[in-house]
Amino acid sequence: PVQVCFLNQTPGKNYTVTVGDKEQTVTADSEGNVFVSVGAGETLVKLNDPDSEERIAYSGENAFAFNAVRPSSTQLDSIMTKFWAEQLTDGVFYGEDSGYWSPAGTDKQPVLTVVCGTRYLLKQISLYTGKGNYSFVLEGSDDLSSGWKTVKKVENAVPSKDGQANRINVQISASFRYYRICFTNMDASDIQIYEITANG
Repeated sequence: PVQVCFLNQTPGKNYTVTVGDKEQTVTADSEGNVFVSVGAGETLVKLNDPDSEERIAYSGENAFAFNAVRPSSTQLDSIMTKFWAEQLTDGVFYGEDSGYWSPAGTDKQPVLTVVCGTRYLLKQISLYTGKGNYSFVLEGSDDLSSGWKTVKKVENAVPSKDGQANRINVQISASFRYYRICFTNMDASDIQIYEITANG
């Protein structure tokens, strides 16, 4: 038999799956995967009651935790790793001369793209930054290559203190698979981002 997997469902929840002309109940595993075996000659496989992908409520601590981030550029990326964008979702919110992302000095339109994956309904995105004011446009899309929509424009935001970290909170109401932060009217050398978080 062939194993078919339906992704991004609710861990531990029971689902009804049609295989051929028969229905069966399958429980999603701890990662939200629903597996079903399909025998020879069975061509119809359907998850009858999938979770909605539209504006799913999020109740966790950080929807971006350990997710992939794609930067438009990275300072000294061919020489050292201390400015790499992988650090932006690792749970470390402050530091001194390392542990943050910074774009290349030649990057005139610095952009960070963060994968959310599931279309959670998000109410706040926070940037943990270096000192200074920050200006950027937050955009969202369900397709990396097109369809980007403006979620919020932020101009000259002053970070507030959160313990030893500097944080900019952006209040939103959005539900996209991908988000990107397009920095505006800023020199690349003034951009220091330690972490990006998202909450529902």
